[in-house]
Amino acid sequence: MFQEFVIVILIGIAGGLMSGLFGVGGGIVLVPLMVFLLHFSQKTAQGTTLAMLALPVALIGAWNYHRQGQVNWQVALLLAVGFVLGVYVSSRMAVHLPERLSLGSWHIDQPLRKLFGLLLLAVAALLLFGKK
Repeated sequence: MFQEFVIVILIGIAGGLMSGLFGVGGGIVLVPLMVFLLHFSQKTAQGTTLAMLALPVALIGAWNYHRQGQVNWQVALLLAVGFVLGVYVSSRMAVHLPERLSLGSWHIDQPLRKLFGLLLLAVAALLLFGKK
């Protein structure tokens, strides 16, 4: 029990450090660590991350960037409108996605985890090889 408590705190610290430094943390750091270290399902890790990222965490990070003049609030508010719509639709889809997807004789185990991995690879490739 204590060991799991320490692991959860360390995962939180890792996510917080990556969020503050790179503006990422939830999906890229927390979800994989919860899946592999805490043995959460992909859906539970994603849901837990979304719950944790709610107001307090986002506001603290945004406030620190705001103090340095590094937030465009007009763009942030417009992005938030689209983000809320997108997260509502996609989270409804994700929670209804089966753990095993069957398409005729073709089967995909844990399709959400595989899609997540492909997204991370695509983002990594874009960052490594994309033009300015």
